[in-house]
Amino acid sequence: MSVRLGAIAWCLGAAWLQTRAVLPHALTWWSALFVTLGMCGVISYVAPTRMVRPVRIVLIVIAAFIAGVAWSAWRAETRLNDALDAQWENREIEIIGIVRGLPDEVIGFGGGRGVRFEFDVEHASSPARSVPSRVSLAWYPRTARGVTLDVPVVAPGERWRLRVKLRRPHGLYNPYGFDLEPWLLERNVRATGSVRASGEEVRLTAFVPSFESVVDRARFVVARHVMDALPNHPYAGVILALVVGDQRAVSADDWTMFNQTGVGHLLSISGLHVTMFAALVAALAAWCWTIAVRHRCAPLMRIARMPFAAVFGFIAAAGYTLISGMQVPAQRTLWMLGIVALGWIVQRQVRPSYLLALAAWIVIAADPWAVTAPGFWLSFIAVACLLYAGLGMMGGARPPWWQAAVHSQLAIAVLLSPVGLLLFQQTAVVGPIANAIAIPVVSFLVTPLALLGGLIGPWLEWTWPLQLAHALFAWTAIALEWLARVPGASLEL
Repeated sequence: MSVRLGAIAWCLGAAWLQTRAVLPHALTWWSALFVTLGMCGVISYVAPTRMVRPVRIVLIVIAAFIAGVAWSAWRAETRLNDALDAQWENREIEIIGIVRGLPDEVIGFGGGRGVRFEFDVEHASSPARSVPSRVSLAWYPRTARGVTLDVPVVAPGERWRLRVKLRRPHGLYNPYGFDLEPWLLERNVRATGSVRASGEEVRLTAFVPSFESVVDRARFVVARHVMDALPNHPYAGVILALVVGDQRAVSADDWTMFNQTGVGHLLSISGLHVTMFAALVAALAAWCWTIAVRHRCAPLMRIARMPFAAVFGFIAAAGYTLISGMQVPAQRTLWMLGIVALGWIVQRQVRPSYLLALAAWIVIAADPWAVTAPGFWLSFIAVACLLYAGLGMMGGARPPWWQAAVHSQLAIAVLLSPVGLLLFQQTAVVGPIANAIAIPVVSFLVTPLALLGGLIGPWLEWTWPLQLAHALFAWTAIALEWLARVPGASLEL
């Protein structure tokens, strides 16, 4: 009980900090945490036995809330200190650094095609501390002396020398609109700017070896293969989102349709997708273990079958999560699978509710800004709803699969409706029907084909899995479009 309540309090502490107009000093909260833990120890020592447990639980919840605030405040203070000096704002600076993330194609004011990308600054012509470590740059075509300077192909992991103009991050904050500043802060982008194209830009290194560069370059290769295999296909952005987690190519009209029918969660790398991929690899590892043991392979005979398969399943889940861009639902599933794998290794079972609580704690510890993403709350609450629905069906005999599926869908629809209204001011009335159609097709047909074509296709030059995945989703989208046009398909408040 204390573990689960403590994890919830930790998340609420991180969420509370994100609502503050002024950042509280982290040292104050760390001091309060040590005082609370000291009180917990004293009360456990002097209080009567019957009072120790409830008082200890209350103090643990308070301590977890304070720890969530203190940890998030320290992380925020560290990140905010990495800022662009005001005197270097909107001044030309020469910087050297490495391209990060997936470059995004953008359209300039003149209609020319440019690119936007994140850039890790290694060296700047200004004093080192005046330029933040990571910036977001836009590079547009430019006409100089009658010559148009086109934008070259920019790939992750490259080192460039560029002349840029930077400014501190800011954006419009309109009701129901996108708030750019906290989004940039979460991504550790502490300045935005543009490349002052003059023809003197130099690619210094084609690839800088590092773990982040390898992951980014792999995502870049896969993304280009997907888009090249599906030219002018209406749902190419959906297939790209399922493979590498990049949703920027999904059109606004498609997002409207997905939200009206309540299937928008399928466009992210969901826990079901990660679990399915990990289970497939784990089953393959278990089969290999069985074959090896039959042939008297001495090293594998010292290892039990299930821990061996669980470790490979976790490695597969970690690889898929990295390729997908470490989205919150994928992270949640990764850490839950990691805890399950650890349980198999030490031969101990962990309750599902504890898995969920520990996964939430790890996600917030790694990224305190995750609580600002609707996907965080939808992901964890959805899994909690499924656990609740499953516990409600354990009283009698095991029901048929179709009854369990209907029960779970109704639980998700009823319990997530208030969350959807709170976060998006709408909820999909036709959601259970739309999900009953879309979940089997997307999870068990479209996603495996997209992964096959995206992860193996670049090396074997396969395009047919991606084209087949697109065709299946296009047929599913016809049903979703029909449901979206049904009167009262979604409730808006």
